[in-house]
Amino acid sequence: MTTPNEEFLKSARQTCRDIQNRFYSENIKINQVAPVEPWWLKKVSELETNISIFLSNPDVNVEWSNEFGPASLDK
Repeated sequence: MTTPNEEFLKSARQTCRDIQNRFYSENIKINQVAPVEPWWLKKVSELETNISIFLSNPDVNVEWSNEFGPASLDK
């Protein structure tokens, strides 16, 4: 049995995956096979990865970045 928090995290992880899939499918439609990932897609990917790590082992320390925007990617 899962808790409401686990259900929320699973739903959030699936939403991240849906966003990633939509981005790539839209780029394939316009024949852009290897698009440059925008900063926000990298954040969505980071979120999805961290949720997966946390769900597999809640005792693991997951590093959550609170940096947003293109300027934060240069650091």
